[in-house]
Amino acid sequence: MSGVRWRPIRTVWLLLLSAIPCLASAPGLAVPVTDFITVQPVDVCSSTGTSCAPINNMNQTAVTNPGTTQIGFIGSGGINITNAMWNQIGVNVTFLPLVQENSTASQVITVTSCAANGTDCQSPQFQVVSDQPGISMGQAPMPTPPLNSSPTTINMFFVNSLVPPTNQPGLLYGFAWINSNGVAIGKNTFSPPFPLTPRFDTLAHELGHILDLDHATFGAGVANNLMTAGNVRTEPTSAANALSQLAAGTADQLNAMQQTQVLKSGFMNPIPNVDTQITDPKGGDDFSVSFANAGRPNESLTTLILTAPAGFQLDPDSFRQLHLPGDTAGITVIPSFSGCTSEGDRDPCQTLMLSFLGQPFVLGDMVDYTVGVCQQENDHWGEGDCSPVSSNDLAGGTYTYQFNDGYQTTSLLELIGTNQLDAKSWNPDPDISAEIYNEALLAAANVGRLPCNTAGSCPNPLDTGIEDGSPVDEGGQLPVSEPAPLLILLAGLGLALFVYRRISRRPVTV
Repeated sequence: MSGVRWRPIRTVWLLLLSAIPCLASAPGLAVPVTDFITVQPVDVCSSTGTSCAPINNMNQTAVTNPGTTQIGFIGSGGINITNAMWNQIGVNVTFLPLVQENSTASQVITVTSCAANGTDCQSPQFQVVSDQPGISMGQAPMPTPPLNSSPTTINMFFVNSLVPPTNQPGLLYGFAWINSNGVAIGKNTFSPPFPLTPRFDTLAHELGHILDLDHATFGAGVANNLMTAGNVRTEPTSAANALSQLAAGTADQLNAMQQTQVLKSGFMNPIPNVDTQITDPKGGDDFSVSFANAGRPNESLTTLILTAPAGFQLDPDSFRQLHLPGDTAGITVIPSFSGCTSEGDRDPCQTLMLSFLGQPFVLGDMVDYTVGVCQQENDHWGEGDCSPVSSNDLAGGTYTYQFNDGYQTTSLLELIGTNQLDAKSWNPDPDISAEIYNEALLAAANVGRLPCNTAGSCPNPLDTGIEDGSPVDEGGQLPVSEPAPLLILLAGLGLALFVYRRISRRPVTV
């Protein structure tokens, strides 16, 4: 009579292999960017200036990188993912230099209560930290610094921990006042407990609440919308994945209804549109600058900076302002060059900065100038001349626009015809973040402004509470049901050993 021979060692390996699946389971701009919001990042450290919260996915803090504007998630090429998400409906997120607040008490912010569905949350502590409703009503912030004194600059606090209500336990990533001033971002946004991944859209999502968007309004509620609640929203799994899904339309989308609503917000600042074209006619290069679309009333372009791409330079000796038909009288362009190298009687330079003197350069104005473009040609000793080339070779260079409200944005020069390049201030280069080059000018431009919407409604955070203060609708349930990988492995080994001992005692039949 034949029988079955048990193979104990093989059984152990089959059991171990069965545990492996458990361990394994463990964009071009589509629209013009016409408006910007300003965000003041505040890194909350201990009272002794240590144990600061991370402010980006590079684990930087106010101690390691004071004054940085690299806030949130930064993708390849330096693209700010938060900004990229808002660029899709024409809004630029402009981060001011990071400031530090030393307050151990504020490193952990607690939510005291929420409605049963996770909405209408309250946090008296965060009300004090964000100084609400005082700042939104134009009162001087306390303390100042670090809170920004402008009611229309959003204070964003980076803290070590956000604690949900005791009856709604779980994990919080960030929360914000709805239609008012104040965002809190927890450390879990960048480094949640295993097996959860970072929340790459938390900053962008919370800014949407500040701009009066909610989880189920204006088309939100579907999985691929940025403003949908975290327990439903499609969550990117990496910085690269966040940008690819954004471009593909599968995650973190914003729609036309949401665009209409946020543009009503008093936090918005209009961006002027200056069109800068370069043509290469036979008679000589023409660099045309025209102020095409308004920003604030009477806003002007104060400085224009042209930077040649690598390998090409500009000839200072050839610069002159043109006076062509249609140019505005009374505007004088003053050039200054930088990044220059001395080559005998020539001095080619990488950058040209134009300052506008005389009457301000405002909506409807136009000026033209010309400057020679050359390419450095080195001999085998590393020396040589800068040989004249077509202005078309400036493709890939940039124009940087500085306006009299302190706002600065940079655009890429792109070839749009056989002999024409173009860049516009409404078409920013996503690799170069916009910035406030002069905070005093921004403060002066916003004097007297409150974050009231265009219908005249002014925010009061006490009327609406904070959003995303509960894991119930934020999707921040802790992974308590899934043991750590080491526990799984140990459990598997224990089970294998138990089975081995049992079957090793069985007689072998033949």
